[in-house]
Amino acid sequence: MANKHSPDCLNLETVIRSYAAKAALVTPEGGIAYREFLGRIRSVCTTLQERWIKPGDHVAILADNRPETALLIWATWLCGAIAVPLSIRFPGLQVDTLLRELSCRFLVFDESGAIKLKKSPVAQLPLEELFAGPSPALHRPPPEPLLPLDVPATLILTSGSSGAPKAALHNLGNHFYSALGANQNIPLKPGHRWLLSLPLYHVGGLAILMRCFLAGAAVAIPAPGMSLPEGIAALQPTHISLVAAQLIRLMDDPAMIPRLRNMQAILLGGSAIPESLLKRAIKENLPVHTSYGSTEMSSQVCTTPPGADAAVLHTSGAALPYREVRIAENGEILLRGKTRFCGYWRNGRLEQPFDDQGWFASGDCGYFDARGNLAVAGRLDRMFISGGENIHPEEIEQVLERHPQVLQAVVTPVPHPQFGQRPAAFLRTKPHQKPDEPELKDWLRERLPGFKIPDHFFNWPSDLSQTGIKIDRGKFEELALRIVQGEPE
Repeated sequence: MANKHSPDCLNLETVIRSYAAKAALVTPEGGIAYREFLGRIRSVCTTLQERWIKPGDHVAILADNRPETALLIWATWLCGAIAVPLSIRFPGLQVDTLLRELSCRFLVFDESGAIKLKKSPVAQLPLEELFAGPSPALHRPPPEPLLPLDVPATLILTSGSSGAPKAALHNLGNHFYSALGANQNIPLKPGHRWLLSLPLYHVGGLAILMRCFLAGAAVAIPAPGMSLPEGIAALQPTHISLVAAQLIRLMDDPAMIPRLRNMQAILLGGSAIPESLLKRAIKENLPVHTSYGSTEMSSQVCTTPPGADAAVLHTSGAALPYREVRIAENGEILLRGKTRFCGYWRNGRLEQPFDDQGWFASGDCGYFDARGNLAVAGRLDRMFISGGENIHPEEIEQVLERHPQVLQAVVTPVPHPQFGQRPAAFLRTKPHQKPDEPELKDWLRERLPGFKIPDHFFNWPSDLSQTGIKIDRGKFEELALRIVQGEPE
C-alpha cells in the first residue's frame, strides 16, 4: 500500500480507483462504496469552505458514530482544517469550555450532541445541513484529493486516566503510519469489515477509519443506540476493537461466542486485560490480540501477532513498524517514531513534551521479556508508598485476577495511621462466588509480598458502571475513602 502514495502525501484518488466497487462504509441500512466516497467528502468540504472554514481552523465535532461523522472527519482533512471530535457525553458547559480552550471556531453537531449553548463562542451547524449539498451558485472547483502528511489533522482528548484530559495534536502522517504499521501485523483487505465499536472521539475509534481506508476494507457502523451484540449480529464484522469490559459482556452471552470465534481478529486495548478474561478467550479459541497504545502515539504501539501463544498474549507484543520503544532507567516506557503526536495544545499554543532525542515519556512503566515483547506494569503516577515500600496497584490487580473466583479487580490506596497508605481492593466476582477473605489472603501470600496484600476487600460497586474506554479510578478512590471512614458501601 505504501507505494501508492508519495512519501509526503496521501492520494485519495489512488485509493478510490483501487477499490472503487468495494464498500467503504456499511450500516444496517446499506453502505457507501469507495467510488462514492471521494465525491461525498468533496461535497462536504465545499460546504465547509462556504462557511468560511480555512486551512488550519479547528472544527469541533459533537456527533455519534454514524457514516456522516466519518465522512465529515475526512472532509475536514480535505479542507486542511483540524478535526476536534468531542464526547457526546460531555455536558453543555464543559463543551463550551473546551471550544474556547481548544481554539475552535466552528461546531458541527447531530441530534445526540444537539446542545444549545447560550453563549457559544463558535458558529454552529447541524450535521444534516452539511450533507444537503453545497450551494450550486458558488461553482467552486472540487478540492484536490491530495492530503499532505505533515499537516495538523486532529486534536484528540486523552483519557485523563492520570489527571485532567489533555488535547493531543496529530498530523495526518501520525494516523497514516499508525494504520500502515498496524495493517502489517493484523491483515486487512477489501471485503473485510472492521466494526466501529469505539467512539470516533477516541483515538482507537479514529484509527479504524484510516486502517480500513488504506486497505480498501469497510468501516462497519452500527445504528445509533444499537447495542454491541446487535451491531455484531447486523453487520457481521470480520475485525473488532474492544476494551476488556466490552469483551467480558460479550462473552457472558453464550450466543456471542461462535460469532467472536469466527472473526479474523479481536484487538484488545484501553487498559490491562484481566487474567480471567484472557484465559476464557484462549479457552474459547478466540482470535485475540493484546496491545499497548496511547493517544499520544496515535493508537497501537505494540500488538501481539496472529496466532500468538498464551505466554505472548500475557504481554502487549512487540513494537509495530514506525514506532520505537525503550525503557528508561526508572522503568518508564519511552516512545517515539512516525506515529508520535506533535504535542499538547494548551492556551492557544503547542507544547512539545519531548526530550532532545524526540522521546516521549509515557508515564507507564514496564519491561521487555526474553522474546522482546513489552510487559506493562502500570502507571508511575499510580504508584504509592506504604511504610516506605513502593506499591503499583496494577501488579496487585493482575495477581487478584488470576484467582478462579475473581473476574476483575481495582486496587486503590486508603489512608493508614502507621504506614501512610495501604492498598484496598474492589472485586468483581462470579455470581454468588465471593472468595472467603482469610482464604484469599492466604492465596495472595503465596504470590505477593505481605506488604502488597490489601487490607480491605470491597464488593464491586453496582452504581459505578464503566461508560468510557477506561475505568474511572478516581471514583473508586472516593468510594474506598468513604468506606474506610465509616460510610456504608
